[in-house]
Amino acid sequence: TEMLLRCAHHGSLDVARPFFALHAAAAVDCPRQIVRIAAKLYNFQLGSLDEEGRTPLMIAAATPIYHVRDLSDEGYTLEDVIHGDDNVNIPIDSSESQLHPSVIEILLQANVGAASQGACRTDPSGRLPLHMALESGKLWHQGVRDLIEAFPESVGISDRSSKLYPFLIAGLKSDLSSTFELVRLRPAVLMSQIKDKEKNNFGAVFKGTTRR
Repeated sequence: TEMLLRCAHHGSLDVARPFFALHAAAAVDCPRQIVRIAAKLYNFQLGSLDEEGRTPLMIAAATPIYHVRDLSDEGYTLEDVIHGDDNVNIPIDSSESQLHPSVIEILLQANVGAASQGACRTDPSGRLPLHMALESGKLWHQGVRDLIEAFPESVGISDRSSKLYPFLIAGLKSDLSSTFELVRLRPAVLMSQIKDKEKNNFGAVFKGTTRR
């Protein structure tokens, strides 16, 4: 399994290159049971940084949501064996995501006692996992809610790169339900944005009037 993860994540079996099994499991389209097992076997990697300075949680936040893989005999058909699996890299819908834990949820549950520390840790560009999850289009039930529960203050922290607050990122990249939930949790953030805009508009009008 480690060899398969190495090939899927790095594209080769180069043993000289640093490899983190948990980071690879969080990044590639593999059965979520593999993520669970990796999180138990390599629990110490939950806070480790890969070559790009990312933890498994950061990787999972930025990675697309993949279909849940049914590993039972009923989960595969003869056509799958002959023609391959046509569902690779196709995001799952919200109804399916509510029935199965996301990779984000699995990693947070595996990091009991330090989940909040992982959720408040930023990547090299200063982005929180919540920012990355929303930027990648994840919905409320696809790990966004779990990240907020682990680090509630993240709702009021803007993305250092885009300067956008989470509810604004959700409005651009996610859906209305996620946007509503974020605003509902911290309405003061929305009000501050409205006041800042009104203040800037008033300043522009006043400046123009003074010139005239």
